Amino acid sequence: MTATIVNIEAVRVAVWDRLTAAVAAGCPVPTTLYVAKDAGRISASVSDPETVAMWADALGLPAPTMRVYQVEGDNWQRCIEAETRENGVWLAVCHIEAFTATATDVDNLLDTIGGAQ
Repeated sequence: MTATIVNIEAVRVAVWDRLTAAVAAGCPVPTTLYVAKDAGRISASVSDPETVAMWADALGLPAPTMRVYQVEGDNWQRCIEAETRENGVWLAVCHIEAFTATATDVDNLLDTIGGAQ
């Protein structure tokens, strides 16, 4: 097993530089920024689902994906996220929103957009 040594401060500076360059290029400022203590995960949350793709493009991340989770009963969450692992660091941009719907409504929606498995 090979250990990966990460210079945490260098990772933080590099990611901060990428984030500020993306904002300077027109991406909206993230609503939250999370940097794990060991810099192994860095994520930015944005307030508008359409801006996830803009951020993904600016940061060189893959195209965003969408996941829908049932929280409890008719309460659901939708997560639109673009993420990748680079040099031992998980980098992600996401938008999470809550909504209320029946399971049948969600199944019908997934069928409509071709996402049903």
